[in-house]
Formats: sequence, C-alpha cells, structure tokens
Amino acid sequence: MTDRELSIKGYSTQLDEWEEKLADLKARAQEAKTEETAVHVEKIETLHQKTRRLRENLNKIEGGHEIDWEKEKENIEQALKDLDEEYRQTWVHFYH
Repeated sequence: MTDRELSIKGYSTQLDEWEEKLADLKARAQEAKTEETAVHVEKIETLHQKTRRLRENLNKIEGGHEIDWEKEKENIEQALKDLDEEYRQTWVHFYH
C-alpha cells in the first residue's frame, strides 16, 4: 500500500469517527429540548454535510491519478481542523 493509500484510509477512518461523534451530538441536542435545539441541530447537520463532502472528495482522490496529492492532503487536513473547531463550538453547549 502506498503512503497516499494509507493516508486516504486514515482519513476515511477519521471521518467514520466524526460521523459517530456527530450522531451522538445530534441525539444530545434533540434530547435537550431547549430554545436553541433547532439551531444546534442545524449546525450539526451542517457538520454532517461537511463530512459527506469530504468523504466524496476522498473517493475522487482515491481513484484519481493526475492530482497534486500534497495540495489535496493539505486541503483535507485543513477541512478536518475546521470540522474539529466547529464541533467543539457546538459540543460545549451539551457537555459543559
């Protein structure tokens, strides 16, 4: 397996973990039943959309041969950092 294939597999595993975290967070948001529940559920859905887009991008990269892997890798890592920051901002409302 090449470094690129290993990296893609690792990113895919991270996305699986993110999907589990987001499912848990969404369940907590829906249980909270506060005035802000709808806002938080919407934020969580936005994070789900980002993970889906990132997974689609990974699938394209996996099959693509004529890409700048280093640039794509940087983009993926930045997207994961952004996802982490947005998750933390939402998470604090349910786990403070």
